[in-house]
Amino acid sequence: MEIKGKVIEKLPLQSGTSSRGEWKKATIVVEIPDGQYTTKLALDNLKEAESFDTIAIGSEGTFNVNVSSRKSSDGRWFTSCTCWRWKVEGGSEQAPHTQSAPQVEETEESPF
Repeated sequence: MEIKGKVIEKLPLQSGTSSRGEWKKATIVVEIPDGQYTTKLALDNLKEAESFDTIAIGSEGTFNVNVSSRKSSDGRWFTSCTCWRWKVEGGSEQAPHTQSAPQVEETEESPF
């Protein structure tokens, strides 16, 4: 799925260790105009977290994402939106970037 929007917030870069090794996760919040309403969506990236984390607040761009839901062991459902390709304009920290291969499903273990 492709979305266009403006980066309005960046969460701190997260990292940890799982049974599969070390992992890092970057998250940005994108504001998407939708008629008279505005939608906000948090986008995660695990494969190129450090590069994704350099996207500047205020940048406008195009983001290719996969949205998926999974059920936890206690029966609650969680939805994640993983960004696998992006191109931003504006801001001073990030040049346009395209990740080489899409991340179809989040497979890394994290504390979430």
